[in-house]
Amino acid sequence: MSHEITSTKRKFNQFPQIPEGRRRYLVIAPVRKIAGKNDSEFFIWTLQYQNELGETCMGEQMLMPSMMGALLRVLDCLETEPEVFDWDTDEMEGRAFIATATHAPDKKDASIIRVHMSDYATGDLNEDTPEIPFGAAVGAVGTEVESDN
Repeated sequence: MSHEITSTKRKFNQFPQIPEGRRRYLVIAPVRKIAGKNDSEFFIWTLQYQNELGETCMGEQMLMPSMMGALLRVLDCLETEPEVFDWDTDEMEGRAFIATATHAPDKKDASIIRVHMSDYATGDLNEDTPEIPFGAAVGAVGTEVESDN
């Protein structure tokens, strides 16, 4: 038998689920890359945003590489050829973007709610990109994050 120290802490999504709506997000930590099942990989984005009450909150968004093209373009990452990006996970900290977040049940397990982000943009929320309040009906296609909520 050998001595082991094992962390059973969650590797991502340690914050409340990102609420629905259109808002500005600030990347507040280097993007983390984790291994998934069957040689897949995921990137964990730690984000700061304001909720519908104007309070500053934090959340995490887990993205597969195939889901990140629009976000990497908005964050001004180098696209070396179509859908291939040269970027540094450490350099994302401090960058901001606007996106619409919506919730939908997982396709395989409806008890798991996923956060989908779409309609990525740069800049500040203004008349052209109004904030959509929590609970408003908006369509979404895009990224996913697992939540216990």
